[in-house]
Amino acid sequence: MESSRGLKTAMFGLWLLLGLLGYAFGETQGFAYTAGTTELEYVNALQSSGGNDGVVIEVGVGLALLAVLWGALRIKSHFGRADLVAHGVLIGTQAVYLALIEQGSISETVFLGHNFVLALWLIVYLSLLMGWFLGLRFVWRSRAIGGGVVRTLALWVGFGLAALPSVAEATGPSSADVRLEPIAARGDAVFFRTRWTTNAEGAHTVRPIEFGWLVVTRSGKWEEFAHAKTAPDRERGLPDPKAKALTEEFEAPFPWDAPPRSAGRLLKKYGFTRADAVAPTAGEGSVTWTPERLCQGDHCWPTCQQRSLRGLRSTNEGGAEVQAAFAHSGLVLFRNKAISFDGPKEAGPAFAPGRATRGWSKDGYDSESVAGICWLPKK
Repeated sequence: MESSRGLKTAMFGLWLLLGLLGYAFGETQGFAYTAGTTELEYVNALQSSGGNDGVVIEVGVGLALLAVLWGALRIKSHFGRADLVAHGVLIGTQAVYLALIEQGSISETVFLGHNFVLALWLIVYLSLLMGWFLGLRFVWRSRAIGGGVVRTLALWVGFGLAALPSVAEATGPSSADVRLEPIAARGDAVFFRTRWTTNAEGAHTVRPIEFGWLVVTRSGKWEEFAHAKTAPDRERGLPDPKAKALTEEFEAPFPWDAPPRSAGRLLKKYGFTRADAVAPTAGEGSVTWTPERLCQGDHCWPTCQQRSLRGLRSTNEGGAEVQAAFAHSGLVLFRNKAISFDGPKEAGPAFAPGRATRGWSKDGYDSESVAGICWLPKK
């Protein structure tokens, strides 16, 4: 019987710790998700209902308070049928809230976001589950509870165990991220780095990222070359070890002294050198795109259809005004962002695949971030 009383004390302490950790979680950045890339985003920044996911952990503060009050009232008694029912209802209620997580990912928040508060919260919650089943054993052996009640409570609490893996693998909005970063310009040719990743299922698993090069000329040439592709471990949900280095390379200044071999052909063909390097924000804000027109200062023309990697073209279905991110030698780069879930279109148009496009969902994406190019008409 002393072990039964010790279990009651342990459950009291675990609930107290769970409440404190739930409160501490509210002071962190909250639930994270990658939406298929290696870059973490946080649900707190979302305008959709997924932005409230943190509530499912913070509600544990209230549940813990109820459990602590219950434990204080029965601190001198043994773990009995009333305790089993009370703790079972509270643990099961927490499980129901966990199952309501919409956008955030427990596994990505812990393992990629290094949220140690959530990791400790999970350990304590699982300890409560283990303690409850141990209490179930005590009560069953004392014949203080009927088989029907046991099955009902076990089913309710067992939902907590089932909810954890389903939450960890929950899906969110589908997404696409296509980037172009200018490196150099020579004559009418402009040289870019490229980055492509898509997540059609909205799964919280790390997706492959493809890096490459692009040269565009006013005369109509559009040449894309591959550089590298990450190969994440999808079974364990871990990124490719090379992903961080490739991302840092993509964001760093171009290494003119020792350029990557994959870019050698383009550099030789077009004669790009360090002297041709351009600022990645050159001409920023100098051109405006709208669904009706393309304007540079007081000069306006009919709007252009933007072009991006792999034959992607902007659609004619509206869009929002977007300012140039880069403009040089008549070429204009726009960074478009279109969102179709619980939020407005942010900037620019949506994009659709061409006949030769590969790796793009025919149904589009809930969230698209696509860099597109237009050429200004000659004045």
